[in-house]
Amino acid sequence: MYSYRLASPWLSHFLHLRQRSVHIIAHLHWLLGTIFLGISLFYPVTINQWVGLASGMVLTQYAINEGRKVINPIEGEIWVYLGLLEGGAVATYAALTVPSPPYLDYFFDHWVGAVIALFAIVVYSLPWQQWGWPKRPWHILAFALPLIGVLTHFSNRNFVILLVAAICYAVLSRMSQKPRLLYLSLLLVNGSMIDWLKTFDQFPLIGFASILGISILSIIWIEPTCQGEEGRQLRHFLRLLGTGIICLVSLLFYHSTGILPGIISITLIFLGLSLQIRGFLFNGTGTFVINGFYQLVILSVTYPLLKWIIGLLVGLLFIWIAASFENRRTQLSSLIRHWIQTFD
Repeated sequence: MYSYRLASPWLSHFLHLRQRSVHIIAHLHWLLGTIFLGISLFYPVTINQWVGLASGMVLTQYAINEGRKVINPIEGEIWVYLGLLEGGAVATYAALTVPSPPYLDYFFDHWVGAVIALFAIVVYSLPWQQWGWPKRPWHILAFALPLIGVLTHFSNRNFVILLVAAICYAVLSRMSQKPRLLYLSLLLVNGSMIDWLKTFDQFPLIGFASILGISILSIIWIEPTCQGEEGRQLRHFLRLLGTGIICLVSLLFYHSTGILPGIISITLIFLGLSLQIRGFLFNGTGTFVINGFYQLVILSVTYPLLKWIIGLLVGLLFIWIAASFENRRTQLSSLIRHWIQTFD
């Protein structure tokens, strides 16, 4: 293959062929070498394993190098894709068959996926077009490398690899101006959090509900259609859905003491008032009322005397509110109108 390719000027003159014809013959040798290398996988031998790996590296280098020399950009992209696919196959075969040195076993078992993911940023930032290659295949490779690194996670269950891949996709999203790549970061972060929650003896349902709810809320910052005035209704619906899942799970499974639903509801109410977000205020207020009513019913059934004490205190509170309203009618009316205008 390389003899034909390097000696193409002399061969074209000696054989009375165009250089294009000699190049096609060299390409046929590359195709035959690739086919025979693939067939050899069905007849594994240990003696010639390094010869096979070296042949795969040479064939990969030939295809990638051809992508730089071709004038037609589409043909150049095809050559780069072929070279990357062949290089990936050779690297996979080497990872599965070639034993690693003993002092690198821990690294290959636990951290090679993180290194592969970080390498994506390097691949994307290199000036491929200035070097003569089409940049699109290399950018696609950069987008695929973190997922390739994540595949190693399933063998050693190291959730740090998922976090590193998520960070890489966030950086690639910023570099490529593709905000929807953050969806992959969100999925990977969720996967790492679920792996961490599985380490507990009992699955905390509120943890899974929080992951799902916060993921839905994160769509508001990721999805371009949620931005601007035209995405207002969609943002409101996503906020209601995301916080509603968290509030519903807290009311259904953590209602015995009422502490967790109370904390969540009060937090949402304060967030809704401070950030002026209707969805947070709606779900926070609804959760607070339901949780308070349920706790009052439990107290009235379990402790009848406490029911009358609470009723007396609530009555005194209403009397105080009514008296204060009569004394400061104008101030409270203007304050209520101000809040109604702000809420609108």
